[in-house]
Amino acid sequence: RHDNCPGESTSQTAGLPSGACFPVGMTTNTFTVTAANGQMASCSFTVTVTDNEAPAIVCPSNESVNNDPGQCCADVIYTAPVGTDNCPGESTSQTAGLASGACFPVGMTTNTFTVTAANGQMASCSFTVTVTDNEAPVIVCPANVSVDNDPGQCCADVTFTATSSDNCPGESTSQTAGLASGACFPVGMTTKTFTVTAANGQMASCWVTGTVTDNEAPAIVCPSNESVNNDPGQCCAM
Repeated sequence: RHDNCPGESTSQTAGLPSGACFPVGMTTNTFTVTAANGQMASCSFTVTVTDNEAPAIVCPSNESVNNDPGQCCADVIYTAPVGTDNCPGESTSQTAGLASGACFPVGMTTNTFTVTAANGQMASCSFTVTVTDNEAPVIVCPANVSVDNDPGQCCADVTFTATSSDNCPGESTSQTAGLASGACFPVGMTTKTFTVTAANGQMASCWVTGTVTDNEAPAIVCPSNESVNNDPGQCCAM
């Protein structure tokens, strides 16, 4: 500042003083000098602050749980992360995975959260939820069967079916011992074994017996009656 005559005074009429914390964006600082004669002059300059700091976000730790009984998933509750930034205006959203409280399927699910700052910069974090199916499958055999032999046979045709289920799809059932349904089961007791294997590798088995009783009497046929003369000199006949 200067004037041809003494007595001028200078003041800041807009903006922030030197040493202040200038906000992100542009601030205009204006200074005005007033001479002793009342005349004034002003000048201005700008201070532009750019926010180049990325936001921050921290996810919870990875989780491992067992399936809920009878379900191929598990209800999992977690605290959703909320991002922070040095400047206000950030927003946080889930960009992958399932929401807290959902029934997470067997296997691993990756949950990703992203925070977007007012300056457009972003940061993300992820954590996993792993659900283990530790439930065994269920198999039910029919009741034991007791039948008589088929007429004229030393066996009996027997049919049967085993039913199986599991909390997760993909189980398979096979007969691992005995004769197949519909076969002619021999007289006596035959044991059939069925096994179900679940998608998680666990197995369950059941057994059923088929007992065939021979209630058929044997048969015999004699020749026709005969009349003959005695053999010569014998009191009998061959």
